[in-house]
Amino acid sequence: MRSMTMLIAALMSTTLACASDAPITEEAAEEADDLEGRAAQRYIVTLKDQTSTGTAWVENHGLQAEQVFDHSVRGCVLRGSPEMAEDLRRDPTVASVEQDMVVTLGEAAVAPDEVGADAAQVVPPGITRVGGSSLTNGTFAFVLDTGIDFDHDDLFVVEPLSRNFVTAEPNDGEDLNFHGTHVAGIIGAQDNDIDVIGVVPSTPLVSVRVLDSNGSGLISEVIAGVDYVASVAGAGDVANMSLSAPVRVAALDQAVVNAANAGILFALSAGNEAVDVSTTSPAGVDHPNIFTVSAVGADDCVADFSNFGRSVDFAAPGVDVLSTLLGGGVLSINGTSQSAPHVAGLLIATDGDINSDGVACLDPDGVPDPIAHR
Repeated sequence: MRSMTMLIAALMSTTLACASDAPITEEAAEEADDLEGRAAQRYIVTLKDQTSTGTAWVENHGLQAEQVFDHSVRGCVLRGSPEMAEDLRRDPTVASVEQDMVVTLGEAAVAPDEVGADAAQVVPPGITRVGGSSLTNGTFAFVLDTGIDFDHDDLFVVEPLSRNFVTAEPNDGEDLNFHGTHVAGIIGAQDNDIDVIGVVPSTPLVSVRVLDSNGSGLISEVIAGVDYVASVAGAGDVANMSLSAPVRVAALDQAVVNAANAGILFALSAGNEAVDVSTTSPAGVDHPNIFTVSAVGADDCVADFSNFGRSVDFAAPGVDVLSTLLGGGVLSINGTSQSAPHVAGLLIATDGDINSDGVACLDPDGVPDPIAHR
């Protein structure tokens, strides 16, 4: 594992290319339509030769790519027609060509009552359920989400490493939604006198912004985020992905698997559609370094919204989870998006060797998920 000083120094000396139940506004609906329109014209290309780079392939073919992937998966994103995609599929150097698609936060991710920024610190029940908090060991937590509030007094965000991959909303990785800030607090909210405490307080948090202000984004931009994590994270660092695609996407799955092969540990939300994770990406992936997480409530039973299946590795608290709020303070949210960061924190606290404390009741697949614990 590389030290924070080494990573920041390396990044600063290198130039890198870099859903909610709330009522849907007219502006949000228009932006969603725009995302769908962009996705319809974009194709994700992966290469058979994983020793080459997407950059080199694009240059050799004389193409102009919208994005290139050189680390977690070799490939690129090209804008064009279905006919172009068919031509690419006949290219002997190409492994797969998939149309881009929109990914959104699960419907159970809602923002109910907020608590003011001056609230005294509390220990959320979910933190207690997974074994309480422990001191950080310096491991980085990469949060692939809507961004993180850089100015939140309860979060230690490593701004020089943070990046934004939402091309339609350029910024430096700051949260314009709320979701990523909430996820980050579950992992690493500081042990001070305000708000909440995380699983591993003061963990260095890296914002990898792949979802926009409405909690939506393109699969290609999520892959770009994974590709970035693979380029800077060290073995033992942790990546949290509280997002999912409703179908299997080979390029996304392969990007996560390749990053995991390099020793990066992934905590993935199972999803909030009450379906088997085998039909979704990346939650349906099986790998020793990839941990898919379902949601349980205070009764230790699987939440009625939680996805399930044989690829789920652990269950963790995902109902009425209290964590940090964009702009300061805290709020309570439901969702497997909140379950995954409990496990992300435990991966840091245990160096990847998570234990369990009981099993989840009412598991729809008939194989009770172990409840994650220190």
